[in-house]
Amino acid sequence: MKKILVANWKMNPTTTKEAKKLLQGYVKNTHSFRGVDVVVCPPAYFLRSLREQYKGKGLLFGGQTISRYESGSHTGEISLPMLLDSKCSHVILGHSEQRNTGETNEGVNKKIKLSLKSKIAPVACIGESERDEDAQYLFYIKNQIIEIFKDLTPAEAKKVVIAYEPIWAIGAKEPMKGYEMHQMVLFIRKVLMKLYSANTAKGVAIIYGGSINESNMADMNENGFVDGLIIGRASLDPEQVAALAKALK
Repeated sequence: MKKILVANWKMNPTTTKEAKKLLQGYVKNTHSFRGVDVVVCPPAYFLRSLREQYKGKGLLFGGQTISRYESGSHTGEISLPMLLDSKCSHVILGHSEQRNTGETNEGVNKKIKLSLKSKIAPVACIGESERDEDAQYLFYIKNQIIEIFKDLTPAEAKKVVIAYEPIWAIGAKEPMKGYEMHQMVLFIRKVLMKLYSANTAKGVAIIYGGSINESNMADMNENGFVDGLIIGRASLDPEQVAALAKALK
């Protein structure tokens, strides 16, 4: 399975000029991305101009979210056809920041189905806000997985990238420990195994997000057994992106 690095620029930068400059920093480092799918997810406003700027190979592009609807009277929404028009290959779904505005597991499930129908790979985010001594948060994670994978066939399930982003680790000084992530990877695959089969569970990519950067990547890479990363703050530093891509190989 090829490793994946999803670079979520969030609502950065502020101008098209700055966005093009940031992308150029990525382009200078594409030699470091060989063997890793690096997916650039800028604000939708910049997608068209960045796709027109970048004509080479070595970078993929993705959206930060999509609407549950393909068209119609939905002010401010971004439709899947719009991402297709910008030649996107991936889309982030169910990010904690979107969930804070009302995104539900049901909504994520519907968007996953729309994405798969259009052959855009969904990067589905899951994660708990806090951990408790009784490990009740595991039931929360299990429920998230069950609901976002509802009615997906085994073949469809394998096309979903699960991005585990524990909310308590986002913006923290340190990410979760590598061995803790390994435990979560095993747990997620166990849930998928019960929903489908061992073969399907093994075929789903599981990536980590939450305060990961060049300085603390070693532990996650050696002990986390992840299939990739989703990064936020680090995505605005092309040199860090290159270093993380190298570490994933």
